[in-house]
Amino acid sequence: MQDVKITLKAARINKNLTGEQAAKALGISYATLRVWEKNPEKIRMGWRKAISEVYEMPEECILFAKN
Repeated sequence: MQDVKITLKAARINKNLTGEQAAKALGISYATLRVWEKNPEKIRMGWRKAISEVYEMPEECILFAKN
């Protein structure tokens, strides 16, 4: 069985957050979040844990690379 991963944007939407809400919860600008959603490979390791906590989803389930 293959592990299922979803995009950063899909994880945010599943949590029912707007881009602005997610950015505020993470303490980043909306512009930064947009860059990350388009280029998830640019996200540093330390931010991955924060994202997983805000989105209430394990890091292993979020695709932190271009699909």
